[in-house]
Amino acid sequence: MKIRWLALFFVTVILLLNINAGADDYISHPSNIPMLDNFNTPFIKPGDRGSFSLSIENRYDKTMENVSLSVGLYACATTYTYKDISEVSRPPKIEGDIEHTFFLGDIQSQEYYYVNFSIKTNTDTDEGTYFVRFQLNFEFNNTAYTMKSKGHFTTEEWDEATATATENDPGRVNIELLEVDGIIPDSSFRVAHEIPLWPLYVCLIPLIVILLVLAFLFYCQEEYNMFPWLDQGFKYWSGKLHQFWRLLKHRFG
Repeated sequence: MKIRWLALFFVTVILLLNINAGADDYISHPSNIPMLDNFNTPFIKPGDRGSFSLSIENRYDKTMENVSLSVGLYACATTYTYKDISEVSRPPKIEGDIEHTFFLGDIQSQEYYYVNFSIKTNTDTDEGTYFVRFQLNFEFNNTAYTMKSKGHFTTEEWDEATATATENDPGRVNIELLEVDGIIPDSSFRVAHEIPLWPLYVCLIPLIVILLVLAFLFYCQEEYNMFPWLDQGFKYWSGKLHQFWRLLKHRFG
C-alpha cells in the first residue's frame, strides 16, 4: 500500500513539472510573447520635446494582469562615437528621468494597449541616436513574468546567451542564462538640428533654369540654325576639353 501511494506521489510531481514546463514554453514562445509594435519615434531638435508611442498586444489566451512597462535610455551613438548614457552630460528625459515605469493595469486577451509619452531635451543635449530599452512585467495565471529587451544586457552576456542557445530555446536565445522569460525589441529616436534646405533650393533652381535654357537653344540651333554662334562655341569648348583630357592621359600615363 505504501509503495502504491509513493508511486502515485511521484507521478503527480512529474505531471506538475510537465505542466509548468509547458506553461513556460507557451509564455516564452516568440509567437506568443506580448508584441511591442507601432513605434512612433520622434526626431527632436535640441531644446524641444518629442512624442514617443508604441502599442502592446496581448497574444495570450488569457488576461495579463498588473502589467508595467519600464522605458529607459541606455546609449547614444553618432557616426563616429558610441557612449553609454551615463557618459552623456545632459541626456534627454522621459517624464523627468532617463528611465520611467508606466503601470498599465490589466490587458485582455488579443487587446492592444497604447503607451504615449514625451521626451524632453535641453539646448545643449548631445546630438545623436538614442537607444531605448524596455522591461515588461506582468502576471499570468497567478505567476509573475519579466521580459526585457537587448539593451538590458552587456555584449558579453548577449553573445554567451546566443552562443549557448539550443533549438529548444525561444528565438535561439538562452533566456534562462539571462534570467528572463522572454526577449522584446529595443527602439531608438534621434536628437539633431534639422539641415536647412534653402541652400539646396538656391543652387538647384538656377541650375535647372540654365539647363532648360540651354536645351531650348540647342533645339533651336539643331532644327532651325538660329544660333550658329552656339554651335561654334560648343565645338570650340569640346575641342579644348578633348585637348585637356589628352594632356592628362599623356602626363599621368
